Amino acid sequence: MVIDDEPDLREMLNILLKSNGYNVVSAANGKDAIKTLKKLDQKPDLVLVDMFMPEMSGREVCEKIRNDGSLKEEEFNIDTILLTGIITVIIIILIIIVIIIFKRKKQ
Repeated sequence: MVIDDEPDLREMLNILLKSNGYNVVSAANGKDAIKTLKKLDQKPDLVLVDMFMPEMSGREVCEKIRNDGSLKEEEFNIDTILLTGIITVIIIILIIIVIIIFKRKKQ
């Protein structure tokens, strides 16, 4: 799951992950993310969340996930990574590098 209020960064992460075979769910803010997580039948493997968003920060999103009874169940133990603008760009670059290396090793 990708949670970011910056549409360009959110879309860049979505494209990168989807083009490498991952199913991606995204949200533009923390409130929508929590609502979406509650509706999912299967938990995401990872949540990438922007640290600095209006209304609800990334830290608050993580706290809500951790403290919400319906998301607290064992099968919904969600790993999260907090991002900031520049960190997001660096992570995108690192993901691309890892994917390239992985694909070369498979050949």
